[in-house]
Amino acid sequence: MTTEPFFDEFHRLQPDIPVVLLPPAAAAVPVAVPDIDPATAAMRAAGVRQAAGRLLHVMWPVVAAGTEPPSTVRHGWEPGVPGTVRARAAGRVVRPAGLGSALPAAGSTLIARGWHVTERALGATGRRLTAELDDQGIELVEGGPERLLDISCTVPAVVGDHVLAVRRTGAVDAAWGCEAP
Repeated sequence: MTTEPFFDEFHRLQPDIPVVLLPPAAAAVPVAVPDIDPATAAMRAAGVRQAAGRLLHVMWPVVAAGTEPPSTVRHGWEPGVPGTVRARAAGRVVRPAGLGSALPAAGSTLIARGWHVTERALGATGRRLTAELDDQGIELVEGGPERLLDISCTVPAVVGDHVLAVRRTGAVDAAWGCEAP
């Protein structure tokens, strides 16, 4: 028997099912957040926002062959490991009729360029491809009757205790040919 009343009762009612209780997991070791001044944090954040936009521009012909780039790019932030944020640049287009899925060719090309790629189903009609290379990320989501293709690229920045201040700068839209604001 165990020292847990719930499992003792379960074992009494189901004696043919073995009950094994594992010891509690060790507490996670807190990650030290680097001490960075606000000006450096702001400079790093601006740099990675532009880097995410450049990554989207460079990778668009690779991952969305046969599709015109979006007219607008959405720039935003997402949380990273403690003390970091990830800049995200994303675009959405409708794939022309007659074009097959963009994901198989995109996955093959990214793998050939050294990216680690995973693909999985997303609902009944969609697919999601994620790719990582060093600290950069690409996500493609395709599907639905509208034949939408969403592409987003992320790049991290170490900003120390200024994560909330950076994320407060919010999401902005920019034209395809413009640098991230």
